Amino acid sequence: MEGLYAVCCAIMCELSLMAGVSYMEFCVLGNIYLQSLLPTVFALPALWVSVRLSRKEPQHKYLPLLLSGTWFVLNLSMTIAVWSHYIHLTLGEACSLCVGELKSMSGNTWSGYVTINILIFVIFFLIDAIICWLLYRYSKNKFNNTKKNRKNEKENKNLHVCNRRNPHLEPPAISLRQ
Repeated sequence: MEGLYAVCCAIMCELSLMAGVSYMEFCVLGNIYLQSLLPTVFALPALWVSVRLSRKEPQHKYLPLLLSGTWFVLNLSMTIAVWSHYIHLTLGEACSLCVGELKSMSGNTWSGYVTINILIFVIFFLIDAIICWLLYRYSKNKFNNTKKNRKNEKENKNLHVCNRRNPHLEPPAISLRQ
């Protein structure tokens, strides 16, 4: 865990130099504000596809919309909770408060400060991103399947209309023996 933590800190240090802010300021902006906002942004595509699906196909509207909508609301409420906890503080005060809270969490659990940091800012973040991606894929597959079904139904309807106009046209018989 120490090695992963050192790599994360080195990346944050380099990014802070590129952004022109101090390491502490970048940690607050990146870990508190941006990282709490990104899961909400990641949940938007799945919600958007689910809303489109619910408008097009009523029989598929409940489960994808329920799953992606719940996940979006959960992420949005977490973003609002985190931001309202830190927004009134300066960046230095927010960093000190966050470090203090992480240290108290590590004192109350079986793990240390580094483990809590990795768990919250890396592992939970990746799990949330993966869940958002899976919800998006699920909703997108449902949406694509309904589009294919509608296209096939339309083609079958056109074929049926064509056969009604020319009843002597029969589909060619397919022989399995040749």
